[in-house]
Amino acid sequence: MKKIFFILSIAILIVVGFGCQSQTLTTNPIQSKTETTPVAPINVITGVEIVPAGDWVLPTTCEKIENNVAIQTVGEMSDSFKINLGNKTVKEVKVDGEHSMAVIGQMLGMAFVALDPSGLGGYIPYGLNHEVVYGVDLCSGAVIEAENVSSISDNGVLLARVSDDNDKQVKIEIETFGEGRSPFTTPKEWIIPGEWQYIGNVHFFADSSKLAFAVANGPDVENSVVYVLDLTSGKFTEQASKDDGHLYVDGWTASGEVIYR
Repeated sequence: MKKIFFILSIAILIVVGFGCQSQTLTTNPIQSKTETTPVAPINVITGVEIVPAGDWVLPTTCEKIENNVAIQTVGEMSDSFKINLGNKTVKEVKVDGEHSMAVIGQMLGMAFVALDPSGLGGYIPYGLNHEVVYGVDLCSGAVIEAENVSSISDNGVLLARVSDDNDKQVKIEIETFGEGRSPFTTPKEWIIPGEWQYIGNVHFFADSSKLAFAVANGPDVENSVVYVLDLTSGKFTEQASKDDGHLYVDGWTASGEVIYR
């Protein structure tokens, strides 16, 4: 009797063991892995010192902003405009030649309005700087302005200008937006390494600590590079390059990676 019980026990253990083994294989199938290799910066340019001087002065903020900025074109020539805050005109602009004016962005307490010439054509892969950008304080109606602006930081404090010339040198300059704010001490301008005809697509990161932009040549031979300028260290970092066309910067991810195509 004991021998029969012992044999039955061994049989049960074998069946249970196979059952567990079968269950383990079923619930944990072998999955293929896709490994990704981090892309290291191609080139880092050092030796540029950047010194933030004092605290940034942000626009005033109302407890409740009820006024919206609206643009009014005066006459039929598209050369005169009014910037209105609610039902009040806070800025009148008169220019030579046909222009356009539009609201290009808004942060807490300030809206930004760009003035640009109309009818420009030709080979301009990244567009041009805005001729003038006006910052309208949504609380007080005060207006500050800056010329030749490529991009503005999300907090409305910093602006970037870009320029090129016939010697295939492109440049970028960072300043504070508006008088009376603490200065941001930087070199007057940076010359981007290499021979480039065009620069643009400038995008500040959300915390204003760095910006991304593209440089390019064309139209005869098109090539391009995407750079990041770190405003803490002063380093340029090459993110990507293309030998048979242009790269374009679309912005940043929340984690600080450049979005480009």
